[in-house]
Amino acid sequence: MPLIRDEPGVLTISLPQNASRTVVKATIVAIKTVLRRGARFVLRIDGTELRRGDLTFIPVLVKELRKAEPELRSFLRGTAVVVGSASARCILCAVLKLKPPVAPIRVTEDPLAAEEFVAQLPV
Repeated sequence: MPLIRDEPGVLTISLPQNASRTVVKATIVAIKTVLRRGARFVLRIDGTELRRGDLTFIPVLVKELRKAEPELRSFLRGTAVVVGSASARCILCAVLKLKPPVAPIRVTEDPLAAEEFVAQLPV
């Protein structure tokens, strides 16, 4: 299961090494729960434990999040994703080129760069 921290204005999801269907479902439920509150938030995803083979969940996650696109446009301030490798970053960036996100996003291997990105997002 993912480790989920739901703090005011920030939803942090730390994905485990094996991103199963259960992990994807828990991630989607967490995001939809925050969206139902109707308050702006930042999404931080820690994918440093993921390996290349674990990235197969990304299309499923993107498909599910498309269903919530109107709410995401209204409430998601931005997303910071920390990945564990350059190959994971490249794969995720390729997916994002196919379906651009509704809010600013930063995909990086550097947790500090992710935090700096989150800090500069508008309230």
